Amino acid sequence: TETKRLAGLLERLIIEGSIALPYAARDLDAQAAATLMGALRKADEAIKLVEPDEHVLEAWRNGLAAVLDSSRSTALVAGCAAHLLYEAGRLSAD
Repeated sequence: TETKRLAGLLERLIIEGSIALPYAARDLDAQAAATLMGALRKADEAIKLVEPDEHVLEAWRNGLAAVLDSSRSTALVAGCAAHLLYEAGRLSAD
Protein backbone atom coordinates (compact mmCIF):
# COMPACT_ATOMS: atom_id res chain seq x y z
CA THR A 1 0.00 0.00 0.00
CA GLU A 2 0.97 3.64 -0.27
CA THR A 3 1.35 3.96 3.49
CA LYS A 4 3.85 1.10 3.64
CA ARG A 5 5.85 2.57 0.76
CA LEU A 6 5.92 5.97 2.43
CA ALA A 7 6.97 4.42 5.75
CA GLY A 8 9.77 2.56 3.97
CA LEU A 9 10.92 5.74 2.28
CA LEU A 10 10.94 7.65 5.57
CA GLU A 11 12.93 4.89 7.25
CA ARG A 12 15.52 4.94 4.46
CA LEU A 13 15.79 8.73 4.72
CA ILE A 14 16.30 8.51 8.48
CA ILE A 15 19.03 5.90 8.09
CA GLU A 16 20.78 7.82 5.31
CA GLY A 17 20.60 11.03 7.34
CA SER A 18 22.00 9.21 10.34
CA ILE A 19 24.99 8.04 8.32
CA ALA A 20 25.65 11.54 6.97
CA LEU A 21 25.08 13.34 10.27
CA PRO A 22 28.59 13.02 11.76
CA TYR A 23 30.05 14.48 8.56
CA ALA A 24 27.54 17.32 8.48
CA ALA A 25 28.47 18.33 12.03
CA ARG A 26 32.19 18.81 11.33
CA ASP A 27 34.00 22.12 11.54
CA LEU A 28 30.95 24.40 11.33
CA ASP A 29 30.88 28.13 11.98
CA ALA A 30 28.48 29.46 14.63
CA GLN A 31 25.63 30.19 12.24
CA ALA A 32 25.80 26.81 10.51
CA ALA A 33 26.03 25.05 13.89
CA ALA A 34 22.94 26.85 15.15
CA THR A 35 21.06 25.96 11.99
CA LEU A 36 22.06 22.30 12.24
CA MET A 37 21.15 22.22 15.93
CA GLY A 38 17.64 23.43 15.12
CA ALA A 39 17.36 20.87 12.33
CA LEU A 40 18.48 18.08 14.67
CA ARG A 41 15.82 18.96 17.21
CA LYS A 42 13.11 19.08 14.55
CA ALA A 43 14.32 15.82 12.99
CA ASP A 44 14.31 14.08 16.37
CA GLU A 45 10.73 15.19 17.02
CA ALA A 46 9.65 14.09 13.54
CA ILE A 47 11.31 10.70 13.96
CA LYS A 48 9.42 10.19 17.22
CA LEU A 49 6.15 11.02 15.45
CA VAL A 50 6.82 8.53 12.67
CA GLU A 51 7.45 5.75 15.23
CA PRO A 52 9.91 3.83 13.02
CA ASP A 53 11.15 0.31 13.66
CA GLU A 54 13.71 -0.12 16.41
CA HIS A 55 16.61 -0.60 13.97
CA VAL A 56 15.83 2.79 12.45
CA LEU A 57 15.77 4.47 15.86
CA GLU A 58 19.04 2.74 16.68
CA ALA A 59 20.59 4.10 13.47
CA TRP A 60 19.45 7.63 14.37
CA ARG A 61 20.86 7.33 17.88
CA ASN A 62 24.12 5.90 16.53
CA GLY A 63 24.39 8.93 14.26
CA LEU A 64 23.87 11.23 17.23
CA ALA A 65 26.44 9.27 19.24
CA ALA A 66 28.95 9.57 16.39
CA VAL A 67 28.48 13.34 16.43
CA LEU A 68 29.06 13.38 20.17
CA ASP A 69 32.17 11.18 19.90
CA SER A 70 33.84 13.00 17.02
CA SER A 71 36.59 15.45 17.87
CA ARG A 72 35.68 17.41 14.73
CA SER A 73 32.06 18.00 15.69
CA THR A 74 31.21 21.57 16.52
CA ALA A 75 30.60 21.89 20.27
CA LEU A 76 27.09 23.33 19.92
CA VAL A 77 25.98 20.45 17.71
CA ALA A 78 27.70 17.85 19.90
CA GLY A 79 25.91 19.32 22.92
CA CYS A 80 22.58 19.06 21.12
CA ALA A 81 23.32 15.43 20.22
CA ALA A 82 24.17 14.73 23.85
CA HIS A 83 20.92 16.31 24.99
CA LEU A 84 18.86 14.26 22.54
CA LEU A 85 20.63 11.06 23.58
CA TYR A 86 20.06 11.90 27.24
CA GLU A 87 16.35 12.49 26.61
CA ALA A 88 16.18 9.11 24.85
CA GLY A 89 17.76 7.43 27.87
CA ARG A 90 20.93 6.60 25.93
CA LEU A 91 23.27 8.84 27.90
CA SER A 92 23.61 9.13 31.65
CA ALA A 93 24.14 12.35 33.55
CA ASP A 94 27.57 11.10 34.62
